[in-house]
Amino acid sequence: LKSPDLCLAAVQKDPEMIECVPNTLWVNVELCLAAVKYRGNNLGDVPEQFKTEAICRTALENDPRALAYVPKELITPELCLAAVQKSGDALEFVPEKLRTAELCLIAVQHGAAIGYVPKNLVTPALCLAVVKYSGYALQSVPENLRTPELCLAAVQQYGGALKYVPEALRTAEVCLAAVRSYDSALQIVPEELRTAELCLEAVRCGGVALRYVPGAEYDPNYGGLPDTGVITSELCLEAVKHSSRAAEYVPKNLWTWEMALAEARINGSLSYLPKKFQTLKLCLIAVRRKSAEGDLPGYYWKFIPKNLLGKVQELYREDVDPESLPDDGPSEKKKSGAGAKTAAKKPGLAIDLDPAAKKAPAKPVAKITDKKPAMKATEKKPAGKK
Repeated sequence: LKSPDLCLAAVQKDPEMIECVPNTLWVNVELCLAAVKYRGNNLGDVPEQFKTEAICRTALENDPRALAYVPKELITPELCLAAVQKSGDALEFVPEKLRTAELCLIAVQHGAAIGYVPKNLVTPALCLAVVKYSGYALQSVPENLRTPELCLAAVQQYGGALKYVPEALRTAEVCLAAVRSYDSALQIVPEELRTAELCLEAVRCGGVALRYVPGAEYDPNYGGLPDTGVITSELCLEAVKHSSRAAEYVPKNLWTWEMALAEARINGSLSYLPKKFQTLKLCLIAVRRKSAEGDLPGYYWKFIPKNLLGKVQELYREDVDPESLPDDGPSEKKKSGAGAKTAAKKPGLAIDLDPAAKKAPAKPVAKITDKKPAMKATEKKPAGKK
């Protein structure tokens, strides 16, 4: 049978065993102390006669919100200070008479506590401390205290706080600060402020923000915005360099060989590349990059054109360095045939650059002469001709 002494011996050996001790057996100081050491909010199940100052302080060290279970006579300014210094939202359980301006300021600097601050103590200085700790807390700041300076500080801490900035205060400066701290804040920026400079900053912070650039490839979850001339190949290249998900939003007509190489080298992805850029070299680069992350998933090979799949797999098995292959992008294919042949015959690179491009043997061309072929004896002259 479980007894207090037996339970205490078990808990002293393994503190987690307190979970197996019914709180009806917490009948001595040692067991109660073990309970709150293991989990602070166990203080709620400690019998009142065992809630000593030492046990309460131990509980608060593990969970400041255990202040809710501390007997009123033990709640002192010092105890409240210790609680809010560890977690500002413990201010919720501080008696009203002990919520001083100093204590509230400390609380908001250590957690989302503005909702528990008495209204008469909500000052501009306190609100500034609030948003510097958590820009998201701007939503709890009274409208009349959301000044330009306060809003700027909020979005610098968390760009998504732009959602709670009054529309009249969403200036270019505030919006730029927002996307620098949180790239997807670009979706909240007014359309007229989504300039080339601002969009570039956003995609450099996180390339996936490209989805919110006017003219980006349509995103069914967002809807997209009409092209305003902001989106360019250069902007898309920056996005691809900063996110493996940016390629999805690059308009097809803006892809370049340089961008395709960046997508392959940095992200190892082929799924969104236009077919004309899926060359032997680029596919092998992508495969090498992807394999560096671990075993290649089986589905990965389906993104490689069928006419190149065998050659890519062969070169991959032979551990050929893709960077040693001649450039075979669209611009390279326009070079003269002689130049292409020379590139293909470099030592150690006896490789068909594009198996699909093999030409059938040329048909013999008939020799042109001035003489008409002689008529066979069996042939008749056409009627009316001599």
